[in-house]
Amino acid sequence: MIDQTGNLVWSAELDLKASALPIAGPVEIQGGYAFESYRDGYLFFYKLDYDGNLLWKSDKIPSVKFRGDMAIRQDGVLMASYKQTSGNENVLAIVEINSATGQIISHTYLNIEQSIDFEHLYQDLDLRGNLRMIGNKVLLEKYPIDIPYFFIQFPADYSLGTCFGWEALDIKISNDIPLLFSSIDTVLLDTRMTALASDGATQVAPYEFPIKDVCNEKRDPEVTLKDTSLSCETDWLVRLPSDQFNWEDGVATRDRVLNVAGTYRASNQNCLAPMVYEYRLSKPECNCQVYLPTAITANADDLNDSFEIYSDCQILDFTLTVFNRWGMKVYEQKNKAWDGTGTDGSCEPGLYLVKVTYRLEKAGGGYHEGQALQETILIR
Repeated sequence: MIDQTGNLVWSAELDLKASALPIAGPVEIQGGYAFESYRDGYLFFYKLDYDGNLLWKSDKIPSVKFRGDMAIRQDGVLMASYKQTSGNENVLAIVEINSATGQIISHTYLNIEQSIDFEHLYQDLDLRGNLRMIGNKVLLEKYPIDIPYFFIQFPADYSLGTCFGWEALDIKISNDIPLLFSSIDTVLLDTRMTALASDGATQVAPYEFPIKDVCNEKRDPEVTLKDTSLSCETDWLVRLPSDQFNWEDGVATRDRVLNVAGTYRASNQNCLAPMVYEYRLSKPECNCQVYLPTAITANADDLNDSFEIYSDCQILDFTLTVFNRWGMKVYEQKNKAWDGTGTDGSCEPGLYLVKVTYRLEKAGGGYHEGQALQETILIR
């Protein structure tokens, strides 16, 4: 370690035969420096104070032998990203460590349906909590992979939307790997930096690398079609296959009663494996039925005393117009039944023609407007 004035404070080496291989670090954290090490299929992290003394070492994690990268958050948590195995695939993993004690706080990996592999990984954590990661391909690998290079940016809470998801890892093991340090004699040579004058011999050629957003690539969804034909009085209860699907017209509930003919779609909003369930309902339109009496007895016995409109749909408004047998209008009112009276008082018993203009609301939605004529006998 060298202080701010350039003087050597201490120097030590890690015994590679008896200890582990340091592969990443140092990262300065409160009270010292953090390192990443690897041995026999396991990686772990440890902390040295400013005098080179070991303060802690974390539990060890089974992993492949590739260096990761580390950063310290504003709350003092050490974030380390590295390559982990999941089944037959290599994945990107993040472990969060208490920088004061070395305890692993959380451990997750990026669950993505595409093949991703990398040899060198670099991360940067800005003051707003955004974590950026750059991965470079494994140069010696011969098999093709979907994403040889990648750049990912997301908030520190790992929220990435619908394309990706983070899954928990619980694979830590108690660390029995010893860390043996020994002092070494170090000679500091006097070093001078000399600026080189540019004479035009160095040329920088422009290069455009094709950047593509794997999440926004258009993929045709897998469509599952379900259709049915019903009578006008019958409804269709639809249950979506899982909570990953949502109705594209914004209906919040998964279970839904379809009672109007049309096409209804629900999708899983997964850009990597888009799926759509399409429900097609065929049914005739149920016209509202209107019923009018053929006679009324306006004798105040509370039985058929007035002419009213009846319907199997909800009546919103109506107008009654009554004509006598000579075609003269004797009564007209809106939203009021005819009780046998006219403009000149009580109407004489006999035959009358009633015209009804109405507006109704259908049970499945929508409106129905029309008019009807009915001959009615007035009895007193």
